[in-house]
Amino acid sequence: ATPRQRPQQQPVVQPPPAQPPAAEEWGYLSINANPFGTVFIDGVQVGDTPIDRHRVKPGSHTIRIENPGYKTITERVQVDPGNTIRKTYPLVPEG
Repeated sequence: ATPRQRPQQQPVVQPPPAQPPAAEEWGYLSINANPFGTVFIDGVQVGDTPIDRHRVKPGSHTIRIENPGYKTITERVQVDPGNTIRKTYPLVPEG
């Protein structure tokens, strides 16, 4: 009789490297102003309006819009995962 061989152990499978978060783990901001303005999100300049679906982590974010000669607009918005927040701001001339 031949001795029974023990089953070989399966190799350990390493998990795949961390993938970027899935789309549902991001929120988006679409921002416009009339007239145009320079948009800052959480203090970081992201460009001039219109801004379309700027990707942000879910949570509270501060939007600031600046245009020389107009009053600066600052607003906090709550962004949920997978949602797009759309904002349009009328800029008011200074003075």
